[in-house]
Amino acid sequence: MDLFRSNHKLFDLVDANPNLLPVINRFGIRPGFKDKTVAEVCTEKNINKDFFLALVNTYNNPDYFPEEELLGFSPVLIVDYLKRTHAYYLEYCLPRLESLLERLISGGRNSDRELTMIRSFYEKYKHEFLLHMKDEEENVFPVVLKMVKGDRIDNHPPASLSFEKDHINMEDKLNDLKNLLIKYLAPDYNDNDFNEFLASLFQFEKDITDHSRIEDHILVPQIAGIQRGRK
Repeated sequence: MDLFRSNHKLFDLVDANPNLLPVINRFGIRPGFKDKTVAEVCTEKNINKDFFLALVNTYNNPDYFPEEELLGFSPVLIVDYLKRTHAYYLEYCLPRLESLLERLISGGRNSDRELTMIRSFYEKYKHEFLLHMKDEEENVFPVVLKMVKGDRIDNHPPASLSFEKDHINMEDKLNDLKNLLIKYLAPDYNDNDFNEFLASLFQFEKDITDHSRIEDHILVPQIAGIQRGRK
């Protein structure tokens, strides 16, 4: 799959993959960019175009992950992007998934047991996901930013080394929910409601998979590098 370049029109990126819009939005870019190129829009918005392209291409191509290039960017850029992604999950993704799930449940004729199982799996996943993001927002990101500034850190920074383990655990729960829906839910539901919820769930899964890769393979090594440099 070809990579997007700085001389490509931003419209062409969205036209090739509309699912990139939320990623583009996280940089403060909204449609209405006319025929401007990536470089032109990034210059106007004071955005690091290389960082923008690295992330856009990462989300667009599952086989592409420029680990060495991403490690070269400031942790401040990484943290800012991750925080914007968290806001997207909290303000849009989770409420939308809940709305679609309730519509699916209310429009079907499944047994109370099945409905309880579906809600239970979702609530367990959501609970752990929110705790994970809260921990990052309160205990990891602020420490990383202080370390970058050279501020004294009284306590050893949370070894975000738990990142990957937490991510795997949450991915397992999300997979349980998908299996329950696809394999075991009695087909007494509205097809359109089911398809819309499942499509949104898969898209959410892909987004958080890429998000987790950035945390596990970029932010964690950067934290370790800063720690080594301070010894």
